Amino acid sequence: MRIASVQAPRCGKASAVGYIESLAHELEIIEPDLVVLPEKWVTDHFDQDSYELQNILDTFRDMSASSGYSIVPGSFSIVRNNKLYNSSPFIRAGQLQGFQDKISPYRNERSLYEPGENINVFDAGSIRISIAVCYDLDFPYYAKVAVARGARMLVNPSLIVKEFHDMWYIYVRGRSLENRIPIVSVNSLSDPFNGGSLVTWMNYTDAGVILKDSGPSRSHITMAEIDEGSVEGPLLSRFNEDPGEYRISRAGLNHT
Repeated sequence: MRIASVQAPRCGKASAVGYIESLAHELEIIEPDLVVLPEKWVTDHFDQDSYELQNILDTFRDMSASSGYSIVPGSFSIVRNNKLYNSSPFIRAGQLQGFQDKISPYRNERSLYEPGENINVFDAGSIRISIAVCYDLDFPYYAKVAVARGARMLVNPSLIVKEFHDMWYIYVRGRSLENRIPIVSVNSLSDPFNGGSLVTWMNYTDAGVILKDSGPSRSHITMAEIDEGSVEGPLLSRFNEDPGEYRISRAGLNHT
C-alpha cells in the first residue's frame, strides 16, 4: 500500500477548496492508495449540513472517485445536534463512509468539544483502518479496541506543536510496536507545528519484529509503502499474547 502523508498548511474555509484542487494535481503523479491530512488544518467551524463543509468533502470525493484512492481528509470542527465535535471523515471510492469523532479532547478542547463515544473501523480496500484523532493515540486502549474490532492500521491526523515532537514520536512508535500495527501520523507544516509526520511499520525476522519508520518529514507530501499483507499474523499473535487486565492486590500496591 502506497501512503501519502500530506502536511497541509492551516487555512480558512475560503482557501480550502482551492488547496484541495491543487493537491489533486500533485497526487496524480504519485498515485497513492491512501491519502492522509492533519487534524483541523481548516481553522473554521462548520455545521454538519453546511454548504461549505459539503463543498470541501465533495471535492475530496471527486478526487477519490477519479483516482481510486481512499482519503482521510484530516479532521474538522463540526457542529452536529448543537454540539461541536472534532471529527475526521473517511472517503473511499468517491463515497463518504462515515466520521470518527475525537474521543479525548486535549486541554482547552475539553471546554469546547463534545467527546466522541465510538471507535469505528473503515474498509480502505486492502486493509481495514481506525482513525485516532491526535490525542486519542496517547491512550493504549484506543489501539487495543481498534484491533479487536478489526483494524489493521491506525491513521492519526494530528496537530503537534514542534516543541512536543519528540514525545509525539514516542507515542507513535510505542503504540505501533506494542500492537504490531502500522501507524500513519500526519501533522501540519504551518507554524508552530512544523510538520514532522511519521509512518511506522514492522520488519519481521526469525527472532522477532523490528520497528521501522519513514523518519520525520518536512516535505509537503511524504510517501511510504507498507506491505499490508504481512500485518495480520504478527498483529493477532501479539493481541492474543496480551493478558489484558492484571490483578494487582491492594496489599501489593501498598507494599514498601
